[in-house]
Amino acid sequence: MDDWICTEEIDLTPWAQLLMEREDVGIVRLGPPHPFMRGSIEIYTTNWQGWALKLERFGLCVGHRPELFHKRFTDFYGMWDENLNACETERLASVRYANMPGGPSIVMALPHKFFHRHSDVVPSLSEIEP
Repeated sequence: MDDWICTEEIDLTPWAQLLMEREDVGIVRLGPPHPFMRGSIEIYTTNWQGWALKLERFGLCVGHRPELFHKRFTDFYGMWDENLNACETERLASVRYANMPGGPSIVMALPHKFFHRHSDVVPSLSEIEP
């Protein structure tokens, strides 16, 4: 989705490096969490950007919010479902993630630097049917 605005400069290098070095991680989420996510805070890199929430396989873990994917994630869990709205696509991907515990995990970078852009003129992009 394209309704997220990065509010300040962000260095993606440590997070990309994490995906290259840690085969147990498949996604680094960079934007804000979905409601009701759960996890444990862990250190993944040696600099200040290394704090992350390792997500439990619960709720909407896989999303269309700003994030970095490694190919190993889609190799294991599959690609996005097509011809559905964004909310249903996220839900189905999260269900696969929850039901396939042997694959790479998702971590959420802390803190995030994104702001959700609201519009009174157009509908939410998550509600648009393709």
